[in-house]
Parts: sequence; structure tokens; C-alpha cells
Amino acid sequence: MQINTNHQLELLHDILDEHLSEADCNITEYSQIKRLVQSMISKNKVTNENLLQQLPEMYHYGWQGERVQNTEEHTITNQQNIEVWLETINQVLR
Repeated sequence: MQINTNHQLELLHDILDEHLSEADCNITEYSQIKRLVQSMISKNKVTNENLLQQLPEMYHYGWQGERVQNTEEHTITNQQNIEVWLETINQVLR
């Protein structure tokens, strides 16, 4: 079953929100962030300019998360970015 862009954004939002609340994430979640972002970019369905600019940052966050020694520290370091991404996703979904 293929999911549409809104469903992908909702899933991405849920994962990022969980990262903020729990601050300890696993490699699978970072990989999923990367896959979701890649899919949205490749489908070329995202029209919000802020989101388009932030998707590569989210991808990089996921990529780095797969490689860091301390995932909790990685999430805490990116807390402000994640908060901005969550707000942007909320705006798009409204």
C-alpha cells in the first residue's frame, strides 16, 4: 500500500515528536526518516517552500543518526531543528 504525502508527513511528524519526547532513538527510526524524506522529494509533490528547504536537513539528521555513537546526544543537539521541522510540518498539514 502506497501512502500519500500527507500520510508521510504525519508519520515523519510522529517520529520526530517521539525523538523530542524520548531523546533516545534507534537506528531504524533514523532510516525511516531518510526513506520518508527521499520518497517525498522524489515524488515532487511538496509545494511548501519552507518544507522543501528543510527536507534535506531532516534527511541529514537521519543519515547522521544512523552513524552516531550516542543517539540521545544527537537528538538533544538537534532539538531546536526538530522543533522547527515539527512546526513546519504542522503548518503544511493544516
